[in-house]
Amino acid sequence: MNLIDPVLNHAMLVVRSVLSERWVAAEPEQYTFQFQHLTDCGVPLTGLIWINPAAHALHLRVLFQNVEPAAREEVVQYMTAVNYQLPNGCFAMDPDSGELRFKASIFFRGAELSYALVSNLVESSLEFVDAHAHQFIHVMMGGEAATADAHVEEENDGSSSDPRPPFEQYLDDYLHHLLREAGMALVSREDVRSLGAYFEETTGTRFPVEVFEGLPASTRTPQGMLRAYQARTLRFSTSGKGQQMVLDFVTAHRRQKLPRH
Repeated sequence: MNLIDPVLNHAMLVVRSVLSERWVAAEPEQYTFQFQHLTDCGVPLTGLIWINPAAHALHLRVLFQNVEPAAREEVVQYMTAVNYQLPNGCFAMDPDSGELRFKASIFFRGAELSYALVSNLVESSLEFVDAHAHQFIHVMMGGEAATADAHVEEENDGSSSDPRPPFEQYLDDYLHHLLREAGMALVSREDVRSLGAYFEETTGTRFPVEVFEGLPASTRTPQGMLRAYQARTLRFSTSGKGQQMVLDFVTAHRRQKLPRH
């Protein structure tokens, strides 16, 4: 933390306070916060907040997976229609890598950031992401931009009002996501089951409580996590211990054996 500039120090404290209400955020670099956002449709996305000390700016990004080249034209079409309606922030896609993200910023030169200002930026940005994540994923998987909204509405009007997968399937999907993030290029169902068994062996439960380190603390049990998931209040971040456990598993997987503790 910059010990000279009190405005930057205050900004760091405010961001840390805002995020601590819902996540245990990692701080991978100076002025940078990372957290995990569970969208309403059940897809986990990585959130980043960082402060530019030179510009006195706070930047928020929510990262989707990269868009495959074949789907980029339709994604751009849907993104353009969505962005026109947004009152703040926007979705953007890197034309080279296909990285899709939501982005918003606050410039605070000469002023101190308030808790309310940062909280409103975070909450409104995640609200915009939740409103369109399901549609973006539909288009990224080959759907048409013109019918994305109607397709999601039709899915949500089915037998269940909750479009998200069952809780255990969601956990398996997230374990799959963690293995991919840890560098495992091809992840099978057996790999996911093995990681779940590894968590059970090391923590006493197949639910990755050490990874899902969400707030409040009462959600850090399998039963609490299930209730929070059903209530759409489950929020979490990958803890340092959880990240290391996944990395240990992937390293051992490459040696064709599970780590023992």
